[in-house]
Amino acid sequence: MPMKIQLRRITDAQRLALNPVPAAGEPIWTTDTKKLYIGDGTTAGGIVVDTNQITLDGNGKIPASFLPSFVDDVLEAANQAALPATGTAGVLYVTLDTNKVWRWSGTAYIEISPTAGNADTATKLATARAITLTGVVTGSASFDGSANISITTSSTTLAPLANPAFTGAPTAPTATAGTNTTQLATTAFVQATLANLVIDGGTA
Repeated sequence: MPMKIQLRRITDAQRLALNPVPAAGEPIWTTDTKKLYIGDGTTAGGIVVDTNQITLDGNGKIPASFLPSFVDDVLEAANQAALPATGTAGVLYVTLDTNKVWRWSGTAYIEISPTAGNADTATKLATARAITLTGVVTGSASFDGSANISITTSSTTLAPLANPAFTGAPTAPTATAGTNTTQLATTAFVQATLANLVIDGGTA
């Protein structure tokens, strides 16, 4: 004949008030705290079997507080519209129609690994853009990102290095008296040289 063992089922307060104390090996189940105790014949209320005993929540799941920090729940939904109106922090959501993974930010669902868009895979711009230089140096070129470009520049306000034609009253540093080089001679240099010029012999 099968043997049936029935545990003493009482509240935690009743367990602590047991007199005499539970006998050695006597099992006790507390209906309010849902913990198992074994009597040793001396300890009031017996000894809890496992101080880390896990009590399932109202949905029959292990509470998140008992799970390692890297463990998340993963819930599935037919599509994004079928996700809960308000998500839960720490829960991953998978939409089965796109296989995308989402998390709840507190106000909206954020895709964890967004699908690569055109900017991730494009080799050129859909519409070419013009790069234009303005100011003293001008120039422009069309750029679509498919290759490097060069801009040919020009200027109408800068004199060329070869055979420049100056207008207005250009200035230059005045050389010291007695300079005999290819340095430019300003009118100031010429006047100073003439003032120091001594003409010897003959009269005008």
